[in-house]
Amino acid sequence: MTVSEIKKLYFDSLDGIYPENELKAIFQLVVEDLWNLSRTDVLLNVKVDFEAKKQDFQDVLTRLKKYEPIQYILGKASFYGRSFFVNKHTLIPRQETEELIQLIGKLNLPEQTRMLDIGTGSGIIPIICALEFRFSHIEAIDISSDALIVAIKNAKKQVVDIRFSQLNVLSDMFVDKLQGPYNLIISNPPYVTESEQKLMKKNVLDYEPHLALFVSDDQPLIFYEKIVQISKQQLASRGVLVVEINENYGEETKSLFEDNDLQEVTIVKDIHGKDRFVYGIKH
Repeated sequence: MTVSEIKKLYFDSLDGIYPENELKAIFQLVVEDLWNLSRTDVLLNVKVDFEAKKQDFQDVLTRLKKYEPIQYILGKASFYGRSFFVNKHTLIPRQETEELIQLIGKLNLPEQTRMLDIGTGSGIIPIICALEFRFSHIEAIDISSDALIVAIKNAKKQVVDIRFSQLNVLSDMFVDKLQGPYNLIISNPPYVTESEQKLMKKNVLDYEPHLALFVSDDQPLIFYEKIVQISKQQLASRGVLVVEINENYGEETKSLFEDNDLQEVTIVKDIHGKDRFVYGIKH
């Protein structure tokens, strides 16, 4: 069967469920995974052994019809030019988070940087930092043991040395388990308020881990408050705290940093012009 024939089956099955551009992007991921086809192969309309993967193809379509993210279906996601394992226990990497890596690269950190990632999920941020910046020591923590299994698997795949720990950042015992001081503390904690759930797409709301997404409406900055307190104790002189934020709480997060003696506090917008990151320096 040719790629065009498979594509027709695919579009006929999913028409009206996803926007056309999204359907095209997902199709490339599917045929690449099932038949190892490149974009050039698709353009050339090559022939493949459809029957050998027919059932797998049908299973993918069935799951897509239920709005399950293609990254969970295939068990992998692309981030910063590399492939990482993901599953229902980890968030799917966003393009905006790639900008966090770019921001870290501009911070003028020392050569022997010691880094802590709070709420690591699939481990993509510390892994990319290990690969791109060669930091001397990296720790990454998460409350979810299931997420850490994925993170450790990703670190082994990318051959990087990261110390992973299962810890609850809100626990009073959290600081006792750390190996600071650190030159860099980063976090992309839960920040979507419960009232914002109604604005989210079905594929996110029904499948991505709520533990990593949501906070209550009456404590939208609960994780940031704790992380700032930890940073006051654990950052070295001229150490930097960088967090990804809810776009609706940029000024509040900035004020929280400043109220806790962090200096040069800056809000950074993402490619869509939304407040996305806040960082500050311990003097």
